[in-house]
Amino acid sequence: MRILQKGQPGESAGIVLTCIRQHVTLDDAGDMLRPNDEYRFRTPDEMTALFASVPAAITNTRIIAERCASAVTLLPNGAQVLPAFPTPDGSAASAYLRRLCVAALRDRYVDRARALAQLEHERRAWSMEGKNCCTSPLRQ
Repeated sequence: MRILQKGQPGESAGIVLTCIRQHVTLDDAGDMLRPNDEYRFRTPDEMTALFASVPAAITNTRIIAERCASAVTLLPNGAQVLPAFPTPDGSAASAYLRRLCVAALRDRYVDRARALAQLEHERRAWSMEGKNCCTSPLRQ
């Protein structure tokens, strides 16, 4: 087992989170990890410096970004509005989706209680329509 020391090359919260998420040690993570720590959003100043030789790239990126509508401005309350569809048994779409998910849990997960807790957490998040819902039962 390898332990990352502060300031050591390769130190990254992303690496640690990937290992935790995948339930593997750092030594066993292999291809699950990014090859470097450059997988992140860069600041506007970093992008300007990176594309100093092509200033039109920055200008055009800003033009495109200004044309894009965010969910907050495009959708009511920032929530995604999906079309209603009839379910095979006439039940509510949310109830039908839950039944499908629970049935799949039985076949895919050994720790069904934990998987069901995660499913319920995610269902609550879906129904919260953008409210703060970032505490997962799997991360406690």
